Amino acid sequence: MKRTCLFLLLFVYAFSAQSQYTISGKVINADTKEPVPLAAVFLSHTSFGVTTDADGRFRLKRIPQGRFELIVSLVGFGTYTQLMRSDKISGDMTILLKPQTAGLPDLVLDPIEKGGWEKYGQFFLDNFIGTSFYSTGCTLTNPEVIRFRKSSHSNTLNAFANSPLVIVNESLGYTIQYQMEEFEYDYNTHILVLNGYPLFKDMSQGKSGAKIRKWQERRKDVYEGSVMHFMRTFFTNQLEKQGFEMRSLAKVQNSIKEKARQIFKANPDTIVQTVSKWQVLKGQQVIDSTKLIDSTSVYKKALLQPDSIISFAIVPADSIGFAIDSSTAGMYFKDSLQVTYLLKKAPLEYKRISREHRFDEHPVSEISLWNQHTISVLYNGFYFGAHDLKTRKFWAWWETMATLLPYDYWPPKKIEKFTQLSF
Repeated sequence: MKRTCLFLLLFVYAFSAQSQYTISGKVINADTKEPVPLAAVFLSHTSFGVTTDADGRFRLKRIPQGRFELIVSLVGFGTYTQLMRSDKISGDMTILLKPQTAGLPDLVLDPIEKGGWEKYGQFFLDNFIGTSFYSTGCTLTNPEVIRFRKSSHSNTLNAFANSPLVIVNESLGYTIQYQMEEFEYDYNTHILVLNGYPLFKDMSQGKSGAKIRKWQERRKDVYEGSVMHFMRTFFTNQLEKQGFEMRSLAKVQNSIKEKARQIFKANPDTIVQTVSKWQVLKGQQVIDSTKLIDSTSVYKKALLQPDSIISFAIVPADSIGFAIDSSTAGMYFKDSLQVTYLLKKAPLEYKRISREHRFDEHPVSEISLWNQHTISVLYNGFYFGAHDLKTRKFWAWWETMATLLPYDYWPPKKIEKFTQLSF
């Protein structure tokens, strides 16, 4: 893929009073054309949200400039989603909300599980809330709205909710309203697909200074080394500076084995030897010494190695990144990548879940593009193509409701007002 090098000065909109916008409009029933009151209108993965009034009207104020997913949801209606730029909205919006047929998604082969929560509730919580230290302070307050279907044909578990899930995260100081659109776990591949739209409410108002400071410390800890942190530093091309290391997991030819093949092909009946020379000082006399080392066994062992091995070569950000436009960076790579965050130790609870991770000194994750589609990344870490980017190892365990942060969160430290994006 051809890379275009651009140098863009991007204003960090969240810190500029001049780049705040208002999004307003009206939500109406697509069938009856009547106004829809009490519908939730919010920007996904942020703390910006309101409900419509009796006339179906809404007004979102002080929105930073940028791209967002506008979500409108209400029980009994299909979820409305729209990718939008806040600076491109002119005048009031009219949103048509389509009534939804009663019932759950149409999976005719498998019925709803009776006693589903008793069977799968803990499994759902472990994968949805997580099992990190922060999960102990995170509570799903309305589990009764969740239903389960277990498919014997595909060996998958699906979870559905007929209303938004409400999560109280005392560990980080957020209440989250989560519109869950998809939860599917494949028991064959051990892959979880989770898709939904969270709205955050900060619990800091009215709390003591000590409580707020603890939440700030924990939010910063959760942020460092997260996918959000990775995407933001990828956008600014500062992965190495921020402590991230990317390595290629592509398979390459085993050069040692190939060398052994060539040696034995050229000398099938001879002993392979290497000669080492060195000098020894003894008084004023210099003595040359030579030592013969039989390397035949080394090359014979090399012949038993696989033909290809994992590269593990360092991958710089600018080799997989490029500028799409003045506010969007593109990410594309062919082979899976290993991402290590070098500025944090791997949590003990993570190291204990599997023998595979027990010797990990730092958090090590893997990412891949399953559909080989470009991922579009914005300055705040939001990225388009969530279904295309697959994570394994640390991020697959870490990135749950217990550690989820809104995209309008920034660490409590001085942030550069202007940032240079260079791909």
